[in-house]
Amino acid sequence: MEILLSPSTQATVERIIANPPQGLLLEAPQGSGKGYLAKYLSLQLLGLGPKAQTAGKIITVMPEKGTIGIDAIRGLQADLKLKMTSDHMPNRVIIIEDIAAMTGEAQNAFLKMLEEPPVGTILLLTAVQRHQVLPTILSRVQILEIHQPTKEQIAEFYTGKVPKEQVERNYHLSGGRMGLFAALNDQNEEHPLLASITLAKTLLRQEPYDRLVQLQSVTERQDVETLLEGLSIVIRAALHGAARQRRQAELQRLNDMNALVMQLQDSLAYTPQTKLLLTHLAINM
Repeated sequence: MEILLSPSTQATVERIIANPPQGLLLEAPQGSGKGYLAKYLSLQLLGLGPKAQTAGKIITVMPEKGTIGIDAIRGLQADLKLKMTSDHMPNRVIIIEDIAAMTGEAQNAFLKMLEEPPVGTILLLTAVQRHQVLPTILSRVQILEIHQPTKEQIAEFYTGKVPKEQVERNYHLSGGRMGLFAALNDQNEEHPLLASITLAKTLLRQEPYDRLVQLQSVTERQDVETLLEGLSIVIRAALHGAARQRRQAELQRLNDMNALVMQLQDSLAYTPQTKLLLTHLAINM
């Protein structure tokens, strides 16, 4: 299982593998490859190869419809009661993707698990920003802030695997975020940010009424957040192209659009009215 990390992140990962904590939080922007790194770390910590059977050894909990509820944590508690037969230590890794999506009830139940984890079990959590996580959880985990590789590192890593022009294009579109970069290379439509980028490109070509109709399918708060991030990525990539070609009128339009998306991202943090937010977006893009 190959992975490309910045030198500082690689050094920290090697220290973690040599001396693993019982709780670890991977922190990085959306699309940075936190989930992939969590899987890579899990295999390394368990001493397993990429094709090894991991049932019961690696347990992953992910949001469903934007949240991780109490039932998911209760199911996890039941899984942890099962005894592991492996002599290897650690012998089990729990991955919680996007811990900020946990409900309050689920976070309280998970905190008890974090306070007294089963022997040989390591808890790997992911989050976009640490401030989204309860301080009582943060105080019990080591935090690994993931730094992205440089453009030169990425180009060297993909030499002979991906055409140079494709690397250049996908680097600017992804902003150097390795999870999104890999999804763009593989055309992995299951990656949520890649799907949002496709939708963002469609919205940018549409008239306001058509955008309003298109956005009716975006109902979950997490989907709104991902869409805004996708729009931000597409607009920044377009700004890069317009700046290189000195298209001043387009630069102004894109800067205005970027400011709108940033404003809506800030508003999303405290407004429950996502439909009103999307309507404002559709009309003012």
